[in-house]
Order: sequence, then structure tokens, then C-alpha cells
Amino acid sequence: MSREHSCVVPERLAAARPPVSTSPCSHEPGDRTPRCRFTLPVLLTVAVVTACLVGSLVTGCRHEPTESPEQPIAVWAQRDWSEFVGSDSCRECHAEICDRYQAHPMAQAMCLASSEAETIEDYAAGEVGFTTAGHLRYEVRRSGDDVWHTEQKLTDDDQSVKWEQSEPVLFAMGSGTRGRSYVLVENGRMFESPISWYTGTDQWDLSPGYPPQSHNRFNREIAGRCLLCHCGLPADTIGNGPDVFAYEPPFIREFGISCERCHGPAASHVEYHRQGARGSEDPIVNPARLDPARRDDVCNQCHLLGEDAVLRYGRRYDDFRPGDRLGDVWALFVRGTDVDSQGRTQAVSHVQQTHSSVCFKQSQGRLGCASCHDPHGVPSDKVAHYRDACFKCHAGPETCSEPLDQRLAVQPDDSCVACHMPSLAANDIPHTSQTDHRILRNPDTAPRHAISDIGSLEDWEVFGGEGLDWTPREQDRCLGIAWGNFAAASKDVVAARQAIDRLTPLLETFHDDAIMRDVLAYCSFMVGNRGEAEQFWQDAIRINPELPTARMSLGLLKFQQGLLGEAREHLLVYVEQKPRHVAMLQQLAEIESLLLNDAEALRWTERALEIEPGNAALQARLTELKGSSPAE
Repeated sequence: MSREHSCVVPERLAAARPPVSTSPCSHEPGDRTPRCRFTLPVLLTVAVVTACLVGSLVTGCRHEPTESPEQPIAVWAQRDWSEFVGSDSCRECHAEICDRYQAHPMAQAMCLASSEAETIEDYAAGEVGFTTAGHLRYEVRRSGDDVWHTEQKLTDDDQSVKWEQSEPVLFAMGSGTRGRSYVLVENGRMFESPISWYTGTDQWDLSPGYPPQSHNRFNREIAGRCLLCHCGLPADTIGNGPDVFAYEPPFIREFGISCERCHGPAASHVEYHRQGARGSEDPIVNPARLDPARRDDVCNQCHLLGEDAVLRYGRRYDDFRPGDRLGDVWALFVRGTDVDSQGRTQAVSHVQQTHSSVCFKQSQGRLGCASCHDPHGVPSDKVAHYRDACFKCHAGPETCSEPLDQRLAVQPDDSCVACHMPSLAANDIPHTSQTDHRILRNPDTAPRHAISDIGSLEDWEVFGGEGLDWTPREQDRCLGIAWGNFAAASKDVVAARQAIDRLTPLLETFHDDAIMRDVLAYCSFMVGNRGEAEQFWQDAIRINPELPTARMSLGLLKFQQGLLGEAREHLLVYVEQKPRHVAMLQQLAEIESLLLNDAEALRWTERALEIEPGNAALQARLTELKGSSPAE
């Protein structure tokens, strides 16, 4: 058997870190969570190395921080979930509100996939299935407490099944207003199914962000921020990932968006009232009593996506609590309104659109999400409800410049929203639309721009950045990481150099920042400084031994250097964190084969084929390994 020292990783290692995409991570269709658009692919192939060496000729000036070293960061205390008591504790005093809230889409944002009581899907149609390009067929079956999603590869001639893969689905994610996506769990880690249900068209189809020709199948991992926008309370986490976690059984403690996600942890509030405390302030958060920015950020934690979200130093995605500014936890970069020249938009762009409206600007903070949306229920007469919301600022229907007879000819119910907030096609979510939140006087003449153009980071701004409590060094850190993410998305060596110039002077200030070093490593590699890149990755895993991207990057780098034992060590840690990453399982199999460990090579190859049974290269390798292995 051949023992050639060759890397089996695909030339473009986008799988090393998720590829650039304007698609959601994993979510209910039309109710997106963080876009995860800009991640940092690790580029370790000969072709890319050559490009990086050319890029090393690019130079830039250093950006020095301006404040004194005595105050490098704003004070921050990391949060936990110990003060969360669950919505049942709220029902004791707020039964009427709790009952009304059950009809709200937020209360239904997640459930067990097998729950017959919460079924909205046509499971009979799921068994019939649907077929996409590339002769792939998808089926859904529910039997008792089990739900299975199946992908089949059909032959070109007689459409018989060439291979199939079935996975058990545990959770349904999404209220069903627009649709649902589905979650499988492996060793506490959550992955999205390629099959979703779309309520508007009553059909099963591929999940958002899954192109028919090629997609992540059952291997797209669900990030922590995605999950937090669909469940009230997750279980305890395992490990130390920055944004993707494994969870202890039962994985979810409270389905749907809970009372405490908008009002804050309630343990102290419950105790306050049970003890009959007087003379002190009730510790619960009432968003209506917050200043406008903090009030709206309660909603924005899930309804503002942006171009990129950079966690601030020492934060985790689950640190946000009602009463915080969104920017207290992450620097969220936004650009424009996300409405393109064809009248299409991203599925979560309400906030940017609202902030661009004349109504919002002239209200001086009075207009917020809850001005129009009831957070506790669904109005019985939506037209009247939203018209009344308009009349809070506008004197009445007589203030409309269109005569009544002309309005009624177009909208018989005289809906303000139908004229001034028409539906826009959500071009990143199939079979869905979104209300235009720009609240335009004349939507037909509204300015539009191309949202597919990444443009320049110079066009972005940090949402609410002018009011944040952060030091210049913290700003430089967030901006430098954003430049690094942008460099990865655009393959822009100049952007990589910008990231290096901003982040390098901050190494001493943020001496235990693994994420910053991971970004510096990627950018250093991109501009051709492989030695610096390797050192930054080493420093990152010294700080956080479980950091997957650094482990994988070092594993591939050590493989290229011929240090197979070290490469195996790093990749073993990586696949423990990322158990469905087929390319790295395949890489481990190759390393074991080169180390003459055919039994281990066979084991990793078989594992990879369980996850991706249609992979022809893996199938050929399995045949080769079985032919070379001694008979049992």
C-alpha cells in the first residue's frame, strides 16, 4: 500500500471553519439568529501558501492605543444561569399574562420534534419526500417518540437508491409562523438537518442556506447564540468553546423564549415578593422603564444580526441580560438597511431598517419595538392594532395625504402597514417574506442597494457604539478582529495586514486572549509569516487548550511539516470538539496510515463514511484499507 506523504484535505479548507455565507446558522426559516457571515478559514494548501507569500510584501503602519495602561478594559463580571428560575415561577402571580403569552410565536420557538401536541407539519407529505438537483431525495418519518430525517442518493438511470443516510431528529426549532428547522444531537452537540418545513407554502424543502447542489448535510453545527434565540434556558455546557458548545442532558431546560429572557433572571424578584419586601426596589427588569437603547436591546439580542459580531474581551454569547446594552457583550457591525435593488432583504434586518426610518429618527427614542409589537400576545385584529400604533404619533386617518376613497380602493381595510410597510422577499430564506420596517412614505420610490456586495469594512459601524463603556484598546481589539474576519471573507491581504497592525500592539494588554491570537495567526499566515502564525496558534491553545480552530490549524501545519505525531495530537483534540468534521476525520485516517496504524486508519475512515456515505474518495480509501488490513 502506498505511503506517500500527501495531504488529503481539500484544496480550499473552508470546512476548517464554516464557509462565508449570507445564510443563517440554524434557525426557524425567516427568524434568523447571528449570520455567522465572517469566519476565518484556515488556508494551508500549496496554492494558498503561494498567494500568502506574495501577500507578505504588503506593509502597513502600527496603530498604537491611546489610553494609559492602567485602564485597559471596562469592568465586566461574567454571568451564569444560577439566578434563572423558569417561567413556571412567574405564573404564580402572572397567570393571565403567561396564558396569553403561550399564543405568541416567541413562546413556541422550540419544542420536541416528536410532540404531537405542537405538530404543524404534514408528516404524510414528508414520507412522500422531495427530490432536489443532483438526484438527492429527502424524507421525513415520525413514529411514536422518534423522528427520522433521511437523505438518499438516486441513480441517474432508474432512480433507485444508491445510498442513504438517516439521522434521528430531537428538536424542532422555530415557532412555525414561517416554518421550522430541526436539530439532531450527538454527544451533547447540536447539528441542523438539511430538511425544513415551510408554513407559508405547506411544504418540506431544503433548510435555509442549503443549496441543492452541495451543502453541509447533517453536519452544520448550531452555535450558542443561535440556540439562545430559540430556547428560554439551555442545559449546562461542556467544554470551553467561545461560541459553540456541548450540553449536558436533557440539553434544553426550557423551550421557547422564557419570561426571564426579556425580564432578567427572576430568583431575587421571586424572593422579594415572597418575603413581602418593602422600601427597596424590585430587582426584576421591566423593559418599558429602561432608557430607549437598553429597552430595544432586549429585542435586539435576537432580532439584530448585522454584518459581523465580535465578542468583547472576557465575554460569552450567553452573557447578555436585559438591562445591558447589546454592545456590552459584543461589537455588532452593521451596514445599511439590507434592502437590495430587487426589493429583497435579509430575513433579520428589522432593526437597521427601523433606525433608517423618519418615524424612528423624529420620535427621539419614543418609537421602539414594543410601540407596535405586543411582547405578551398576538392581536386579534392586526390591522386595527397596527393602525392604532401609528395613531400614537399621527393624529388620525385624516393626517394621511391620500384621500379615503383612494386608500380604500387599494386597501379595503385601510391598513397603514399594507401601504407603508409592504412585504419584501427574504432572499436568504426560501418561501418567505419580511415586512419592510423602513416605514416609507412612498415605498415605490425608496432607495435600494445591493446587499450581496461585501464592500469595505470602512462602510460599517458598530451598532450603538457611541454610547458604549469601552476603552480605546477594547475598540482596537474589536476592530482588529473584524478586519481579520473581513480578510477571511474577502481574501483581502491588505485587510489581514490591517488586522495585524491593530492587534499586535494589544498582545500585552490582552495577554490571555485566545481568540485574538487565533485571528492574528490566521492573518499572519495569510500574509506569509508562517512562523509567527504557528507561534500565535501555540499561544492560543496554551490559553485555551480546547480552541478548535487553533487545534485544527496546528494539526494541518504539523502535517505539512512532516511531524505526524504532533499533527495527530492536535487533530484528536479537534475531532473531539467537532465530531462530524469529515475532512479532519479523513485527515486523521491518512496520518494513521502513514504511521502504519492501519486499524486506526480504517476506524477513522469508517467513521467519516457514517457521516458522509456518498463520499467516493472515502469509499475508495475504505476499499484500499480493507484490502491491506490483515484478515480478522
